[in-house]
Amino acid sequence: MEYSKSLQAARWRHCAACDQPVPAGMNRRRLLLGAAATGATALAGCSTGTSLSAPAAPALNLSRSAGRIDVHHHLSPPGWVAAARSSLDPLSINWTVEKSLADMDRAGIATAMLSVTTPGIVLPNLGIEAGRRLARECNEYGARLVRDYPGRFGFFAVLPMYDIQGSLAEIVYALDVLKADGIGLLTSYGDKWLAIRCSSRSWRN
Repeated sequence: MEYSKSLQAARWRHCAACDQPVPAGMNRRRLLLGAAATGATALAGCSTGTSLSAPAAPALNLSRSAGRIDVHHHLSPPGWVAAARSSLDPLSINWTVEKSLADMDRAGIATAMLSVTTPGIVLPNLGIEAGRRLARECNEYGARLVRDYPGRFGFFAVLPMYDIQGSLAEIVYALDVLKADGIGLLTSYGDKWLAIRCSSRSWRN
């Protein structure tokens, strides 16, 4: 208790108003009014006239030398935009690699990990073979950006998730041939959460 009181005293030692004794017979209304007055005094700098301010934050290094890695950075391969345009927002439709690089430079991002965003390769009226071709096109596009801009990009491969055999084959190709950094998965596909879709026996195998 004594230790707590000493801490409180040290904390408020700059404020003479805080050292005043509580008068006898203080009721709830007077206590609240007093607290409000004390708060206003503190905001005004207390009786000493000293302003209260937070310490200055250190300057943020916004150069690439900071070595920041953006692990959630979307790209929009041209073939994917053409196939999914009706499901995309303007940001995805109008994406360019130049815009990504400019954003990265402004934020001091050294490397961005690219991935395709919603809806992935789950599109209405997209057949099995068309889905496989689109996934391959997207992944080869991502791999090409990694080669064309050394050190600036990595990429997570996209899969045609409604096609289990096609997805398994694409995983092998993306990791072994294209040297993808991983596989990009969405939280849900259509009306199924990822955990439900991947719990099937085929996926487990």
